[in-house]
Amino acid sequence: MMELSFIQNNLNHCSAAQDLLAQYMVEEKIDVALISDPYRIDAHSTSWIASTGTNRAAIFIVSNGVTIANVVRDPEFISARLNGVQVYCCYASPNRSLEEFNDFLHRLEDSLRSIE
Repeated sequence: MMELSFIQNNLNHCSAAQDLLAQYMVEEKIDVALISDPYRIDAHSTSWIASTGTNRAAIFIVSNGVTIANVVRDPEFISARLNGVQVYCCYASPNRSLEEFNDFLHRLEDSLRSIE
């Protein structure tokens, strides 16, 4: 399997930032972006895997050589096995209560512990 290159970014729901990230990925030959708070997600494209609900966490894949398996979706995180490696991307809103944040951490921990 080919080795993947990654970038991680919080786009703060900004259109220009998302466009610049896509251009940077092409120029630097980056295969996968782990994105918090993307501006838009193309639900009809196989390049995007997103969290449930408001799509605040997403994985954007630009390389054709990436195999995708074991996708796990949550309102605040997305996970997928890319070329045999399980990756996670999370978005935890700073506006959540401590109880809601702890609930998110427990769901994330449960997911991590269940990955084989």
